[in-house]
Amino acid sequence: MHADIEQAPEKLIMPNKSMPKKAPRNNALFAAQRYVPLRKLNDIFIESQLAVQGLKTIRADFAARQAKKQTRYRLLAPSIKAEPVGLSRNISTIIELVDARISSKEYVQSLVFSIALIEDYISTCLTLIIRAYPQKLLTSAKGKQAAEDEIKTIMLKDVIEAKSIGDLISDKAEKRVRDALYATPTQLKGYMASIFGFAIKDDIWGKYVELKATRDIYVHGDGRANDIYVGKAGALARAKRGDMLPIDSAYFNDSIVCLKNVLTDVYRGLKSKYGDSAEVHKILKTTP
Repeated sequence: MHADIEQAPEKLIMPNKSMPKKAPRNNALFAAQRYVPLRKLNDIFIESQLAVQGLKTIRADFAARQAKKQTRYRLLAPSIKAEPVGLSRNISTIIELVDARISSKEYVQSLVFSIALIEDYISTCLTLIIRAYPQKLLTSAKGKQAAEDEIKTIMLKDVIEAKSIGDLISDKAEKRVRDALYATPTQLKGYMASIFGFAIKDDIWGKYVELKATRDIYVHGDGRANDIYVGKAGALARAKRGDMLPIDSAYFNDSIVCLKNVLTDVYRGLKSKYGDSAEVHKILKTTP
């Protein structure tokens, strides 16, 4: 069965008298946890394809207007006073805007949302394992293990405000994971390996890091590669400093493949490592 098949989680494990042994207790729960981002990832892909098809229809309409010697396009837009005001553009400019959306901008937007889905899944899984095994809080956001005699402090205010020790651990786990996600790619990889007890395959991780670096260039810049991008992407860098980083249909398709591989690597690792974990089962059963 393909790893990205959208099979409803409750149907993944079906009782069968011919089955030699009962499936690990957490497998169906891990499958349900993975099902949501996988479906949303596929939804984003569908939406991007429909949007591009629609934009091509719009472009054809404006090209027809241009052929009829129409030169301007007008519409109403909200003003600073929330009152509609007229906007006007040359039809040639509208066609340029639509072309840019078709060739790249639609895929840029979809890529940003897609990566956010996988980051959230990774964050959720890391927090789950820390909640199940609180001693993993002794691992720093950079993946360093605290020494046995190292003193760790906690704010008295946090202890007082926590409803239970479980809530306190959950809060600290979420904050630690959030810090780890902002570490360098190497540090994040080390942190994930330390918390999970397994690592994402090197080739998949390298592509994932390049994807995230590309995303950052568009979110925080103008789409041109900088030293930070080149440093993070390493041998997989697709542009030199100052050059545009292309995001087109082919790159977006490859990105979806990579993100599904990251999702599946984590999912399979969790099943293998924690499929029968009583500690993880307790957290999974009490998590909405």
